[in-house]
Amino acid sequence: MGARVTGDGTDDHATTFSFCFAEPRASAVAAAVGVEVGEIDDERSGATVAREPAPEGDCEDDRDAPADGRDATEAAVPEAVVVRIAAGDLVALRASANTWTRLVGTAAQVAETAAAYAPESAGR
Repeated sequence: MGARVTGDGTDDHATTFSFCFAEPRASAVAAAVGVEVGEIDDERSGATVAREPAPEGDCEDDRDAPADGRDATEAAVPEAVVVRIAAGDLVALRASANTWTRLVGTAAQVAETAAAYAPESAGR
């Protein structure tokens, strides 16, 4: 059983990453990395993954260009894939942060590649 992410300030060491994506990419990335919650956790660290509305102003430059030719400013408002990590020590926090950022990055790259080959089914 890994370190429990409380998010209430009582975690020994904790960090939160928010990654902004427009739909349907936000759903695809969250689903892809969400299955790893509980699988990667160990006795020193744990994580949660959630989708949340992007904080206003934080993701303005992260809009995905729509496949139908509209300007990116007309695209859907970005959603945030939020990864919260708690750890018992700083080394475990760093290792977990590296793992989760790589997982999100890989999922985003795969979603982008899938959209290029099948725009109508990207994110499903």
